[in-house]
Amino acid sequence: MDTPRSHLFDTARMFDDDDERESGRSLLETAFRGPDEELLQLSQRTETALAPPSEDPISVPNDDFDGVHALPRLPIDAPEWMIQARRLSVRLERAIARGRANRTTQLRIQRASLAYSALENSNARIVRVAHLVRRAHRAIRDTQRPLLEPAIRDCAEILYGGLSTRLRQSTPFDAVLEIVRQLYAEADPWVAVVDATASLLGWADASRLHAAEAIRTAIEEHQRQEG
Repeated sequence: MDTPRSHLFDTARMFDDDDERESGRSLLETAFRGPDEELLQLSQRTETALAPPSEDPISVPNDDFDGVHALPRLPIDAPEWMIQARRLSVRLERAIARGRANRTTQLRIQRASLAYSALENSNARIVRVAHLVRRAHRAIRDTQRPLLEPAIRDCAEILYGGLSTRLRQSTPFDAVLEIVRQLYAEADPWVAVVDATASLLGWADASRLHAAEAIRTAIEEHQRQEG
């Protein structure tokens, strides 16, 4: 049975910060505000959900990508991001110059494109979703088990309602319910923010679909080689 709307908005107050309880602001009223200090501090963590930076030296790639044309040489003191960008651009230009690419190369290009385009969501949209998720995680983790099921639905209703129209159109409510259940199970607030935000923005599904295609291609190519 659906949670009554009046109860839903009463429950929304459990998302409030201590300083916001006095003013009566609910999650719905604060969903579009900037991130609180705690969320900013969580975002500085690198030991969880993010791979540590490689300590191996990165060699400067060859600027000649097709034997004829050459890209402008990088500065001697080129930073790591510039070297990585050149290495990627050289490989892409070589594939274009050949005019063909096997399925594995095509998947690598798709993966690079997916990773590069993932942040095409505006910073404001990403922060808004992360902010909603952080508040939802805090609220549902503080819920006592006897009240858990109605609280999960209330929390999902509020989280879903705080999403943009585009995200609501592309995200089934049942998926948001499952995300809230996962938030309850995840004790680490930063992991909760990363995983749930990635799911709500569609990054997790895109990555999973690409992984499935990469695994399928690897199996098929391996079978052909073995055959």
